Amino acid sequence: MLCHNTEAVMASIRGQVYEAYVHREFKRLSNQQRSVVALFPEKPSQNMKLPFPKLTASEVFDDLKGLSSGVYGIPRSRSFASVDAVIGGKHRIALQMSVSAEHGYKVEGLKNIRNSLNLNDKDPLRVVLVTPADVTNVRFQTYVNHGRVVHEPKLGKVLQYWMVFPWEVNASEP
Repeated sequence: MLCHNTEAVMASIRGQVYEAYVHREFKRLSNQQRSVVALFPEKPSQNMKLPFPKLTASEVFDDLKGLSSGVYGIPRSRSFASVDAVIGGKHRIALQMSVSAEHGYKVEGLKNIRNSLNLNDKDPLRVVLVTPADVTNVRFQTYVNHGRVVHEPKLGKVLQYWMVFPWEVNASEP
C-alpha cells in the first residue's frame, strides 16, 4: 500500500488507506514542526509556517457547529463537504488528504464549512492538501461547482496550502 501507483483502482484504495492513516496519526500533525507550502493561483508557491494548534483529541461530528476548538474533527458522513477533517475554533483549518497532486475543492462544500464556522468574508478558511512525500508538484487547486471548474468562486477568503505528511513505518500503535 505504501508503493506509488497511478492506476485508478489502486490510487483510490491507497487514498482511503492514507486518509485513515492520517486520522489515526492526527496528533503528529501538531507535534511536528509544520512547514507548509502556500499555494497561489497566479504566483509561485512559497514555503511558510502555518500556526497549527496542539491536537490532543479527535471527534467524529455530524454538525460542524458542534466541533470543539482545537479538536481534530472527522465528519461522520463520507460525503461531507469536500474535506476529510476540520480543526475548529479560531484555527479554521480544513484538511483534505490526497495521494494525488490534483484534487480540486467543491465550492458548495467550502461555503458550507465557512458558514458552519461562522466566518465572514474577510475571515480566512485555511484549506490544507495533505499528501504523502512521494506526491510532488502540487499547485493551486481548482474550485469545482457541479463538475465544472469555477475560476472566481464567491467563497470569501480561502487560503490554500500543501503539507507533506509522510507514512512512517514506526508510527503509533493502533
